Amino acid sequence: MRDPKTGLKPKLPHPFSYPPFAAGPRNCIGQIFALLEAKTML
Repeated sequence: MRDPKTGLKPKLPHPFSYPPFAAGPRNCIGQIFALLEAKTML
C-alpha cells in the first residue's frame, strides 16, 4: 500500500519482517504441518 500523503510505499521495519513462517524461537506453530501437507500433496 502507498501512503496517500507522500505517494511512497512504506519501508518495512526489517528486511526479513515478512517471511512466510517467520524465524527464530517464536516461529509459526503450523510450519511443520504445512510443510508435511505440501510434501504429501506433491
